Amino acid sequence: MMDQGIRKGIIPSSQYAKKGNRAIEAAIVKILIFDHLRINRHNGVFIAMDLMNCFDRMADPISSLAVQRLCVAPNITNCMIRTLCKMKHYIRTAYGDSTWSYIEEPNRPLQGAVQGNGAASPIFIAISCVILSYLESQVIGVNINSAITLSLFSIIAILYVDDPDILIAARYSCESITLICERAQRAATSYHNAVQQTGGAV
Repeated sequence: MMDQGIRKGIIPSSQYAKKGNRAIEAAIVKILIFDHLRINRHNGVFIAMDLMNCFDRMADPISSLAVQRLCVAPNITNCMIRTLCKMKHYIRTAYGDSTWSYIEEPNRPLQGAVQGNGAASPIFIAISCVILSYLESQVIGVNINSAITLSLFSIIAILYVDDPDILIAARYSCESITLICERAQRAATSYHNAVQQTGGAV
């Protein structure tokens, strides 16, 4: 799934939790953007967020649609979700395993890909691609023209799995800090609303 997403360009370059990227690269990009703002004396806003129990809170219908967008067959998705829903869960601590367990109930279905599941991170990355695409449609983040080719580099957030850093910069030199803060608040609200729709929480 991840290979297909990278090959077809569905996983955005600002999601650094994929083959060929390292976490340190996300940090370097942030530092370079801060340096760019400082050198050009532009105002900007940086919002660091983290999601709560992201792998356990993914809504199954959203997970299914997001991974199908990355070319996973519906029957494979259905098989995995049904298996996770029918599992019997025990609690393991330093004192041993619990004697009681919990399972899905008709009026309270279990959600999420479960911590420790090797597919949990790729599933969340598939969801984050949709969230990031929505965020980019709502707010303008940072636009930088390269020095030689004048190519436009546009970015709204840098992600590493479930840790997004939202970046907002002045669109023109005289844009007031009040307007930039309003755009930053709109970006934070849009991201929060999108995450809520997938079952998550900031």
